[in-house]
Parts: sequence; structure tokens; C-alpha cells
Amino acid sequence: MLTLQTGETDIAADDIIGTINFQAPDEGTGTDAILVAAGIQAVSEGDFAADANATRLEFLTAASEAAAAKMTLSSAGVLDVDGGITVDNITIDGTEIDLSSGDLTIDVAGDIILDAGGNDFKFSAGGTEVLNITNISSDVIIKPVVDAKDIIFQQRDGTEVARVEDNGTFNIVTDKLAINATAVTATAAELNLLDGGTSVGGSITLADSDGVVVNDGGTMKTIPASDVKTYAAGSAATKGFATAMAIAL
Repeated sequence: MLTLQTGETDIAADDIIGTINFQAPDEGTGTDAILVAAGIQAVSEGDFAADANATRLEFLTAASEAAAAKMTLSSAGVLDVDGGITVDNITIDGTEIDLSSGDLTIDVAGDIILDAGGNDFKFSAGGTEVLNITNISSDVIIKPVVDAKDIIFQQRDGTEVARVEDNGTFNIVTDKLAINATAVTATAAELNLLDGGTSVGGSITLADSDGVVVNDGGTMKTIPASDVKTYAAGSAATKGFATAMAIAL
């Protein structure tokens, strides 16, 4: 058993209790080469007393200098490493990873995999949960948690393109909807008319070049009003249609 003892009779905070240094004093190149290259030292964390002997271990290493503390193990078991830690796997017994200030970056060469056995991924801001992604029978549910708030989709510059409102409405900004890369330029009011809306506008005078929407064997098309006039006047079967149109107009 090797025990390092100090002869001090009154240990105060930051007193060195014992040190093991590693050095090559006979190295022929001199200068940095003969300085202490590494070391381990026990340092008091406070004044020693009948009920206190808190001590930390400091691990010292050198690059082109006298060895300095690069890693510290506190009396509470907290490990503080200046240059970062490289490990194969990390197992955490506690429930939190805390960062005292600044941002936290997770940088991996492959993919980042989040695996929650409780099926919930919870996103909080300042301690308040604002978004929840839940797995229910392999269905993915995305929902805001704060009442009366929306889910908003924006472009990088902040331009809003869609919004899931608190009342359940999926609201797409005008000119932002496309189907198979074809832009939908109709307004909501125009689509409602095609769906049987009863809104009646002011009277207009029809011209041959005006468009009329028809269902051509299941395909919606716009044709000129002159086609309707030609069809209505073409055969005896359509005479009644022409008469009805004339009366209606």
C-alpha cells in the first residue's frame, strides 16, 4: 500500500495534499522536454474540519508546457474535462443532461436516432411543453400542447405557407397550393361555386369568348360560350334546351 501524506496541520481550500508527477529530466533536448509532463494531485475543496475533508483529484497533462490540470474529479463525483470526452457508449443513470450556458450541438457521422420507449417525443421551451409527437399503434400524431395555439409552416425567410389552426382548419395561403406540381390558382369562393355554392353575383352579358365549365366524361374543362350556343341550336333534341336558356336569360 502506498500512502502519500502531507505534513500540513491546517488544510485550507485549494491546498495540495499530495502529488504524483511524471517527468523526464534527463531528456537531452531540454526546454519543454524536461518539464513535468503529467501528474495527478489531490487538492482540498475547502477548509478541513472534524466533519469535512472534501477533496478533488486533478489530472495534469502537457503538450508544450509544464503539465496543467485538464481533468478534475470532484468530491461529489462530478467529472470535468476541458478537451471533451471520447467514449464508445454512454449509459446515464440520471434523468437529465444539463448545460449551464450556450447551445448544445449533437454532431454525428451517421444518423441521429431518437428512440422513446414511452412513445412520446416532447419539445419544451423554457420548461413549458409546446409540441408533442406521439406513436399510437404506429400512427404518428403531431400536436401542439399549449391550448389555443396553431401549428405554422414557414419558409426560411419567415413567409407563412400553411397553418393548422386550433379549431382544426388547415389553412393554406393563397397561391401556395399545387397538385402534382400544377398550381391551384382558384380562390376558395370559386371552388365553392363549383361544389354547388348558391352565391349569385351581378348580371353579365355573355360573349362567345366567355368560358363555361363542363364535365366532359368525368374531366372538368372550360369551353367558350359559343360551343354551348352551337350545341343548343344544332338539333331538334336541343331546341328545348335553347328555348329554356333563352327564357332563363
